[in-house]
Amino acid sequence: MTDAVLAGAHVLVVGGTGKIGGAIAGHAVSAGARVTITSRSAEGAAQAAANYDGDVTGIGFDVTDHETVDALLAAGPFDHAVITAADNSFKGLSDITAEELDAIIAVKLKGIMWTARHLRPRMDEKGSMLFISGMLSRRPAGAAPLAAINAAVETLAPALAQEWSPLRVNVVSPEAMGSTGAGSHAGGPGDVAALVTATLANRWINGTVLDIHGG
Repeated sequence: MTDAVLAGAHVLVVGGTGKIGGAIAGHAVSAGARVTITSRSAEGAAQAAANYDGDVTGIGFDVTDHETVDALLAAGPFDHAVITAADNSFKGLSDITAEELDAIIAVKLKGIMWTARHLRPRMDEKGSMLFISGMLSRRPAGAAPLAAINAAVETLAPALAQEWSPLRVNVVSPEAMGSTGAGSHAGGPGDVAALVTATLANRWINGTVLDIHGG
């Protein structure tokens, strides 16, 4: 089903040169999609795009810099957009610096919000947006600031699914890479990517936070 729906679709992966973003781009290419990946460095994005055996374009885009959004929008329109932006600190609230806290908020909350806002007019109404959060939202493990920001992202998606209907908006929330949960498999970027592309393809998944953690 995933291949049939995504074949020929234009999929944007913001942060497509990271481990999870790169895996998502690879799965989308394998499903026959045309893919645009972004990185803060245009050169880095172009180099990463050249490593795929498919229709992949790399562009420079920084989720904290409004001046770079024109290049992003010019690459559209898009059928699906996946925003993997993250600048994580796993410190507790008592230890985190003001600069570190500002950076997390600027990238993973404000960055996702304003990127989504700019992208909305360039999205196909029958398509979808998807954000990557993280299981710290419900398993804080001492990283209170990041846990709170992940939870905010997970609240944003169902709200936008109502505001921007019929465009679908979802979140995939993974546990830390390498976690096994109750099973024996150590999860990795490919596992997250498989769930992401399946979610893009499934038109009945909307306003939903999907956990992936091994139980």
